[in-house]
Amino acid sequence: MTRVIFQVEGMHCEKCVKTIEGHLGQLQGVSAVTASLKNKAVTINYNPDEVSEDVLRKEIDDLGYDIVA
Repeated sequence: MTRVIFQVEGMHCEKCVKTIEGHLGQLQGVSAVTASLKNKAVTINYNPDEVSEDVLRKEIDDLGYDIVA
């Protein structure tokens, strides 16, 4: 299992948190997702044999949020 933490801009409310957690949590290979409004961060535990970090980045982007480099 691998963990990645993305700094994410554009989360403004609990609905944003639930949207990110719900969508990413349904992806094959993702075991846990925690989005923090306070820290503007998304922590994802995933199996790199099933899903790549690039796919996770794209999914967050597709939801309308920006990952800060």
